[in-house]
Amino acid sequence: MTVMAKRIIVAFDSFKGCISAKEACEAATEEIRSVLPNANVIQLPLSDGGEGLVECIKRLLPTIDVSLTVHGPLMEKVTCSYAISLDGKTAYMEMAAASGLTLVPEDKRNPMEATTYGVGEMIKDADIVITGEGKSDTQTLMGKVPHGVLKRCLREGVEVWLLSGAIDDPKSVLSRHFSKVKSINENDSRPLAQLLLPEVAKENLRNTVKRTITNK
Repeated sequence: MTVMAKRIIVAFDSFKGCISAKEACEAATEEIRSVLPNANVIQLPLSDGGEGLVECIKRLLPTIDVSLTVHGPLMEKVTCSYAISLDGKTAYMEMAAASGLTLVPEDKRNPMEATTYGVGEMIKDADIVITGEGKSDTQTLMGKVPHGVLKRCLREGVEVWLLSGAIDDPKSVLSRHFSKVKSINENDSRPLAQLLLPEVAKENLRNTVKRTITNK
């Protein structure tokens, strides 16, 4: 029996190494509209911080696209892009743009030969890099993604902000490494179950970015 729905939201993350979150949403939307031509279909591409992150940021915040040529995973020249805030002070980047799996042919996917050199070239083009994760604590400095971003930025002399869902840093270890460390939920007393809702997390992230940039 055909589903009778008037309003449908398609909210996909990327199918890693296959299709982007945006492409998944577009494919699903096309088929939904062929079956339910009168349905209101809303596309909501998502990202957990990997590929597709910049596209999500661009939907939430007013930004400007920046394109540049860097070295790809196999040291070939590739064109990548990132988003920058309207005041020109904050860049939003994803590693996949310069060193993602989709940039490497299947028969050449050897982690011992690939490089993230191009990510450093992207970072060097920025004044501030913002990174984050669900929860940050001392383990963050033990090889997690924000630590990798931090190391590359330090080599290039670029400031790094850490904005995460939760911060557990009683000895200020993170604060000694990152220029700014903030929990996006620090001023929100709602239960964890509510804070984990996508719309709540997005709103809190937007507010934290704004407060951090304006120092309010």
